[in-house]
Amino acid sequence: MADPTLLPSSYSGQVGDVYIIQSNGHGYMWTGSNWLDVGEIRGPKGDKGDKGEQGQQGIQGIQGIQGLQGLQGDKGDKGDKGEKGDKGEQGIQGIQGLKGDKGDKGEKGDQGPAGSYTPGAGISISSNVISNTGDVNAADDITTSSNAGGDLEGNFSNLQVKYGAITGDDIHVRSIIGDHISQMGATTGQVIKWDGSKWVPDNDMGLTLPFNSNYGGSADPAFSITSLNNTTAMSLNQASLISDVPALKVYSIGEKAVDISNDGESDKSVTVNMVNNNTQNTGTVLSVQNEGKGLALVAHSHDGASTIIDGNTVKTNSVLEVSNIGTGKTANITQLNPFSDQTTLNVSSATSASVVKLESTKGANDPPANALLELKNGFVKVDQSSIYRTAFVHTSAAFNISGNSTILYYPNQSASDLVFVQKSLPYIGSSVITWFDGAIGSWKIALEDYNIPMPVNARFYVLVIKTN
Repeated sequence: MADPTLLPSSYSGQVGDVYIIQSNGHGYMWTGSNWLDVGEIRGPKGDKGDKGEQGQQGIQGIQGIQGLQGLQGDKGDKGDKGEKGDKGEQGIQGIQGLKGDKGDKGEKGDQGPAGSYTPGAGISISSNVISNTGDVNAADDITTSSNAGGDLEGNFSNLQVKYGAITGDDIHVRSIIGDHISQMGATTGQVIKWDGSKWVPDNDMGLTLPFNSNYGGSADPAFSITSLNNTTAMSLNQASLISDVPALKVYSIGEKAVDISNDGESDKSVTVNMVNNNTQNTGTVLSVQNEGKGLALVAHSHDGASTIIDGNTVKTNSVLEVSNIGTGKTANITQLNPFSDQTTLNVSSATSASVVKLESTKGANDPPANALLELKNGFVKVDQSSIYRTAFVHTSAAFNISGNSTILYYPNQSASDLVFVQKSLPYIGSSVITWFDGAIGSWKIALEDYNIPMPVNARFYVLVIKTN
């Protein structure tokens, strides 16, 4: 019949006759006085259908918070000494040696014959005596007491270069070397500095390694490097392959040892990026350790996610591991906003295995002192919108009744399932049992009194626990 409104109000047939309505698939049974809706009529289980097309990929679930880092392992033993290498090829010819010492002075030779000289202007030679006859004005002679002019000042016994007379353009490369500069009281390691009025020797404040300096001033920061271009302001590199010391070590007894901030607005902006580029690495990229009672790691975000932990697509081990060798809690998740209507912990998975697995690592003869799962101040809620649900309400109907039993319908039934049933109204007059019917591959709820047929519209509360 097409619609339940077409059912005859006056019916002369037998009690128990059933019309199946095409619009909803429900069966309507004649009780002798009216038509009773006995629910959807469904035939026996058909053959397995063809595999459907793959659905669209679900939205990725929110990532869990990052766990605490494990303790650093002990340093490995020193490796054995390698075997002696083969003899190398002959080296290239060495550079030429230094020039030898000067030889001893030879003996004085015999006196040679007298030379022949021709006197120049102002010079007279007579009887092997050379005389000056050209300087007839002694007043224009320069003596040690004569005063200099031009770029010089003072007398010739103590000449001084005038202040500002020599600039950078007047000094040629290597025209002034260290031997030309007075020590001025400088000691080893000092440099020349401008004190505001003159050049004086002072300690070098450059970064000569190893460098160690104490600063007691009030200027903040004590050390600053600013890069105005697209360049790295500071780069630290530990190039030793056998090093067991950090490339950077920061120590503080104040509130913060390291404060890193970033004002970038791009969605690609990263405040701290830690990467181990060695694909053979089996160590730890980030280790956080607190020997006190405070937190080892705090992640806070104003709008977005505080922590996202993403594993590589070919990763075969855990993305997040949290361990604890102390006596405190291993993980504590708290939502402190009483007005929040969001889930505190949301775990979603596309795997075919269990989404959450709880396991006690104590031995079989040493069970945990408390329950494996503890619920406090709340209930267990099972979403009824999915066909995959561990707890549900089953109602008997004509299509699922077989004699004194009603057939349960839930996906992937197995004889190893643990099925718990609590009967509700109406009163039947018999206790019930559950059993797995291997012939149809389904669990059944049956009345213990075999002679009483399962009535229609009997309600049962069902709990299913999978064992494999």
